[in-house]
Amino acid sequence: MVWLWFRSERNSGFFHLENGEEIELWFDGSMILQSERDGRIETISCTGEQSRFLEARYALSEFKKIIKAKIKLIAGDNAWSFSIDDTWFNFRGMRLPHVTLDQHEDPDAIFYERIGLIEKAVSIMDRLFALYTTVRTSGEWENEEMPAIRKWITHSSINSIANKNDYPAP
Repeated sequence: MVWLWFRSERNSGFFHLENGEEIELWFDGSMILQSERDGRIETISCTGEQSRFLEARYALSEFKKIIKAKIKLIAGDNAWSFSIDDTWFNFRGMRLPHVTLDQHEDPDAIFYERIGLIEKAVSIMDRLFALYTTVRTSGEWENEEMPAIRKWITHSSINSIANKNDYPAP
C-alpha cells in the first residue's frame, strides 16, 4: 500500500499498465495506519484530501503501516471509489460508475453491467499488484525504488513537522 501511495503521488495519480492502458489512482478521504510496539497495537486514522495526509506521512516514518485506505480509481470515463485493506486486498463499500443501460429494456442487463464494472476495477487492481511484484522482484527495487520511497517518507515527515503551524489552533 505504501508503494501504491508513493507511486500515486510521484506520478500525479497516473499509472501505465502493461496493456498500454492509462489509469488514475488516488488515496482519497481516509486512511488507517497501525504498528505494534511492546505488545501494544497503535492505530491512527487520518481523513481529508490526499494532500493533507500529513499525519499519515509522519506515521510512515514512525514505522506504522497502512492497513486500510479509501481509493479513487479512474479508467477512461469510469470512476470507482472503494476502501481496500492491506492483508487480503479486500474491497469494501465500492461505488461504481453510473450504469448506462435502461432498466426498462432489460433489467438483467443492468445487473451484468454492474458486475462487469466490478470486475474491471478488480482487474485493474490486480494489474497494479502485478506491476508492484515486477518492480519488487527486480534489481530496480533495491537500487531505485526503495531509496526513493525512503526519501519520500523522510521528506514528507520533515515537511509535516515544518508545516504543523499551517493548521489553525484548536
